[in-house]
Amino acid sequence: MKILALDLISAIWLYTLWAILFLGLPYKSFSSSYHHHWHSKIVSAFARTSLVVTVGVFALTAFHLFSWLTLVLFYTILLLIVWYYRQRKTAREKLTIFVQGLLFLFLDILDQGLPTEQIFKSFSLIYQQYQKRLLMIIGVQTINSPQKTLKILVLTVILSFTLLLRFEHPLLEMRLATPDSYQNLLLTQQFLTGDWDKIQHQVQYLPVFSVLTAVMSLLASVDSAQVIRFLQPLFGFLLVLSVGYSLQTLTQKGTVAWVGMFSLGAYLFTWSPEISKQLPLWGQQVLGTVIGSLNFSLVRQWAVGDEEIAAMFLVLSLACFTRVHIRKLRPTAVLDTCCCLAMVAMAAPVLLILALIGIVGVMGSRILGLASVAISWLLLALLFAFSPEKFDFFRVFLITLPVGLSLLIALVFLFISWLLFPILRRNSEIACLILLFCFACNFLLPPPAKINYLEYEVAARKSLEIRTTFPLKRWIIVAPPEQLAQNYRAGWHEDLAEFVKQYLTEVKFDDFQFPYEVPDLFVFVEKQPLAIYPLNLHLAISNSILLDPTYHYYRSLAGRTSLEFEALKLCELYQKHHAGASIYYEDDQLKICHFEL
Repeated sequence: MKILALDLISAIWLYTLWAILFLGLPYKSFSSSYHHHWHSKIVSAFARTSLVVTVGVFALTAFHLFSWLTLVLFYTILLLIVWYYRQRKTAREKLTIFVQGLLFLFLDILDQGLPTEQIFKSFSLIYQQYQKRLLMIIGVQTINSPQKTLKILVLTVILSFTLLLRFEHPLLEMRLATPDSYQNLLLTQQFLTGDWDKIQHQVQYLPVFSVLTAVMSLLASVDSAQVIRFLQPLFGFLLVLSVGYSLQTLTQKGTVAWVGMFSLGAYLFTWSPEISKQLPLWGQQVLGTVIGSLNFSLVRQWAVGDEEIAAMFLVLSLACFTRVHIRKLRPTAVLDTCCCLAMVAMAAPVLLILALIGIVGVMGSRILGLASVAISWLLLALLFAFSPEKFDFFRVFLITLPVGLSLLIALVFLFISWLLFPILRRNSEIACLILLFCFACNFLLPPPAKINYLEYEVAARKSLEIRTTFPLKRWIIVAPPEQLAQNYRAGWHEDLAEFVKQYLTEVKFDDFQFPYEVPDLFVFVEKQPLAIYPLNLHLAISNSILLDPTYHYYRSLAGRTSLEFEALKLCELYQKHHAGASIYYEDDQLKICHFEL
């Protein structure tokens, strides 16, 4: 319970700071009278801030200037420039008054000390003002009508499914769920250390998610592993909201937006029945690839990567583009659309194909644009599934297919409700919505996720404990590759397989010493080797994968068992012939040996 409470405090602090930096302050700075609704202002502020911060961090890292100070200066100057541009007629006068106020406050502090009572009174007045505004908004939103009651009930159900699915595992597990998450963690660490050359050699496209994670880790002073752990489900939640916002904008129907949000939020795309053997071989191959990807994408709902971020800005770009035909809103709409498309181009440029199709379709009609994007998404994903080797660059369409399917389900719902309109009239959409909810809750909700974790939970916890307990760069951890991403900046890492291969035959000599110039060495040994894949799972594995050292030593249960046995033997031999050896931690799963060098 203590660990869960500390994790909740870290998550709340991280989400609060993110809301202030990417929503609150930009909303005040970027918002203008050229937005119809408050949610359009939020989307505009979020898209523009994300783009400018991402490009700015890339530039700072490339010139080896990325640090807490430069990031704060960059963000502050950005907000000041935007504010000055919007208030350019009276900006000098307001800025002069603000600077004079700060100067007088500084002189009062030097003369009389810090006026704590006045500061508390100021914060109290601000709190009372926002409390009155919130109560006023709640008071205006009366729920005495059945329509508003149903709306609140539907949104509660949708958001409950969305939050539960995306935040359950990250709050209970510190270890990451996918190999891509560890890759994003390593890239985040490299951004924080300014290793631009290593970043360039590891990525094909610009790692947007790692940039945003590095920004939050630096400003919130939270460990990168914790930031990725909590930021991934947040972006999964934002993706669901983006789908709902885009559907609402494109169809002008709230029920259609609810259907799309519910489809993706509750994730109605898993499939368990076996594929019929009567189908042609190519049909079995395509269905197997698509179904396997959709089932695995259940885990990606709280393990979001650059692909999902690109899909989020893709659907937002379509919603922003719908305002281009309004002359008064055209400059703002064009700028917002370009910002969203720029984010797509950085994270997953292949998705620009869908953006082009959608924009051309929206020029004809909004429904046409939505239908063209949803159908094209499905067809391109099937094209990759039909020939993965030939169309490898279309992989992103299959990874993000749940987003396209949610748009398609919303369109099917719109069509069915239109067919039933002559019979049910105004109640056609509500009737279809209730039937969809009942059918989905009984037959389509996803089963418990089958997560192939790459390490034990206690290994991730103890790794963080060593990071925060021992001095920086004064220790080395010998463990599987996942620990490299976790300890990249704070300490050193040695691959367990290379460690065993090099020193197993030498530790029995009394005069042997590990050749590390650090005082503390930790060796992570699994007493019960972790089975990455289920024992009853029969996989067709190519020769190239079988020859890969990572698979041989860490993914194969037989190879991992042999390696852990030899690692335990090495530690026992060293402990027998040398002083300064102890057990840092031990349970039924993991044993951490501590050697003082």
